[in-house]
Parts: sequence; structure tokens; C-alpha cells
Amino acid sequence: MGRKTYESLGRPLPNRVSIVLTRNKGYTVPAGHYVVHDLSAALEICKGKGLGQVYVLGGAEIFKIALPYTDELIITEVDASPEGDTFFPAIEDAAWRMVSRESFPKDDKNEYDYSFVTYQRK
Repeated sequence: MGRKTYESLGRPLPNRVSIVLTRNKGYTVPAGHYVVHDLSAALEICKGKGLGQVYVLGGAEIFKIALPYTDELIITEVDASPEGDTFFPAIEDAAWRMVSRESFPKDDKNEYDYSFVTYQRK
């Protein structure tokens, strides 16, 4: 994840190894987690740890540079149109096929209808 995403969470996610990608050479995270300055360093840590799956949490620039290395997208689509200046890259039909969609209505915990959509690289 990028530094801004990490800071928005306020801490490493539980039961996971967090790798924070930042240009800030002096940035630190708690022991057991990592700071890197390019995607290849993050991928080397993942390989070294023998991680079977790696999840990219964002932000937008991190999604953009990681997308060419991914073989699966697990996207949460929210039925809302908030204003914003940061977006996930377009999911190109030529490169991806949707393999599942699970939709949910809004409820006490979710203000909007939403779907979990999985894409596989063609």
C-alpha cells in the first residue's frame, strides 16, 4: 500500500504483513512490517516470505504501477457517485474477464448497495 493509504488506516492491518511504498526515505512502520521505495522491492519481500497471495490496497498510483503484475482483481463496487479526484484505473475488457459478482443491498452498516466483483486476467 502507499503511504497515504497506510496513514488513512492509522496502523498495519491485523494478521498481515504490511509493505508501505513511499518516496520518503525516512519513513518508518512498526517492527514486522516494511517500508520500500519501489514496487520491485515490495515484490522481492513477498517472494522472500513465500507469500501465496499479495493484495494491493492502493492508492491510485500504487494501483496503476501494480496492475501489470496482477492476475486477479477483487473489486468492491459501491452504488454511489461521490465527488473525488482519485480513481482506480479502467478495467479493460480486452485484458480482463469478470468471473463473479456478489451483490448486497444497503443495510445498517452500509449506506449504499454494493458488489464484490472478481476479474481474472485473460
